[in-house]
Amino acid sequence: MKVLVAEDDRVSLKVLERFLEKWGHQPLTCENGLDAWNLVSEQKDIEMGLVDWMMPGLDGLELVRRIRSSERSTPFHVILITAKSEKKDMLTAFEAGADDFLVKPVDPMELNSRIKVGSRLVESQKQLYLKNVALTKAVTEMEDLAEQRARMLLHADRLASLGVLTAGIAHEINNPTTFISGNAQTLERCWPLVERTLKSKAESTPERDRRKIDLVLTEIPKMLSGIRNGVERISAIINGLKTYSRKDREHFEPVDLNQCVHRALILCGNRLNHLEAEVVLELDTDLPNTRGNAQKLEQVLVNLIVNAADAMEELTGRVRPRLVFRTSFDPMHTELTVTDNGVGIPPEKLPDIWNPFFTSKDVGKGTGLGLSISQGIIEDHKGTITAENAAKGGTRFTIRLPKAVPDSTDDREAGAS
Repeated sequence: MKVLVAEDDRVSLKVLERFLEKWGHQPLTCENGLDAWNLVSEQKDIEMGLVDWMMPGLDGLELVRRIRSSERSTPFHVILITAKSEKKDMLTAFEAGADDFLVKPVDPMELNSRIKVGSRLVESQKQLYLKNVALTKAVTEMEDLAEQRARMLLHADRLASLGVLTAGIAHEINNPTTFISGNAQTLERCWPLVERTLKSKAESTPERDRRKIDLVLTEIPKMLSGIRNGVERISAIINGLKTYSRKDREHFEPVDLNQCVHRALILCGNRLNHLEAEVVLELDTDLPNTRGNAQKLEQVLVNLIVNAADAMEELTGRVRPRLVFRTSFDPMHTELTVTDNGVGIPPEKLPDIWNPFFTSKDVGKGTGLGLSISQGIIEDHKGTITAENAAKGGTRFTIRLPKAVPDSTDDREAGAS
C-alpha cells in the first residue's frame, strides 16, 4: 500500500519511513503540508496518510480538510499524528476528517496495529465501492432497457407484432437479470461472514471507525434486499412478456366457463377473504361449453379478480366489497361479466388499460401487464373483452367467446393451430 508520510521533523520522518518499509508498505515522504497536498492530488492511488498536525505553510488539519473536500473516487485513510493530547484536540481532528489520532511519541506496535485496521477498512470500502458501481451501472442499464422496450410495446399496433417485440425484450432483459441475481445471491451468502468479521473488529476500533462499521452493517442488508426485490419484479415482468407473446393453442378443448370461475375463485380465495368481500354467482347452469385452454382462461379471471380486489380495497370501511360473476349465452357466443363495486376507472383512461405496462396502482404493486395479457389470451380464443364503469359504481368487464360446436372443422383447425 502507498502511504503518505507528512512530517516536518526529519528524524521522525526517517523513523516512520523505515518502519513502513519494514511492514511492507511504500512510503511517500514530504516535509510540509503543501508538498503533501500536491502529492495526494497527483497520485490517486495513495490510500493512507500519516500526517503531522503542526507543519509549516499548510498544517495537518488543513491538509485533511482539503483531502476530504476533494473529489477523490478512492478511499483515503488519515491517521493524524501530534503532540496535542487533550480530548478537544482529538475531537477537532475527527471533525476535520481524520480517521484516526495518535499522540507523540508514537509506539511502533500501536502504529502498526492502527495501520492494519485502516488497511482493512480501506479494502472494505474499495470492494463496496466497486460492487456499488457495478450494481448501479447494471440497474441503470436495466431501467434504460426496460423503458426503451416499454415504449416500443406501447406503440405496437397489434398483438402479432407485439409478440415479436416482447420475445426479444424478455431475452435481452433476462441475461443481465441473471447476472445481477447471481451476484446478489453470492453477496448474500458472503455477507454473514463479512458481518461477523466487522462486528468482531468493531470492538477494538476507534469510535469514528465504529460508526462507519455500524453504518455498513445497517445499510448493506437493505441494499441487498432492494436488489433482490428489484430482480424479482423484473423476473415477473419477463414471465408476463413470455406469456403475452406465446401462442399456445395446441390444448384447445371444450371448456366449462362456470368451472373456470369456480377454480379462479379458489386461487384468489385468500385475497377476497382478507377483504371480507361478498361474492355473488349468477351462473347459468345450462351454459354451453366454449372451446379453448382452461388454464389460460382461468389466468384471465385471476387477473380480473386481483384487479377488482385492489380497486375495492381502496373503499375499505366505507362499503362492503362486492364481486358479481354472471354467465349467459346466445346462439353463437357464451358471455361472462365480472362486476366490482370498487373505485372504477376514470373514463379518459379506459382506452389505455389494455396497453402493456399501463397501471394506475402504486409503484411496486403491479406490473401493468395483467389486462394486456388477458386481452391477448381472449383474442387468441377468437373472443372479445371490454371494460366499462358500472352504473352504480365500480367496473364491469365483459368477455364474449364463441360457443364450442362439436365436430366443427373450424374448431378442429383452431385446436391444431
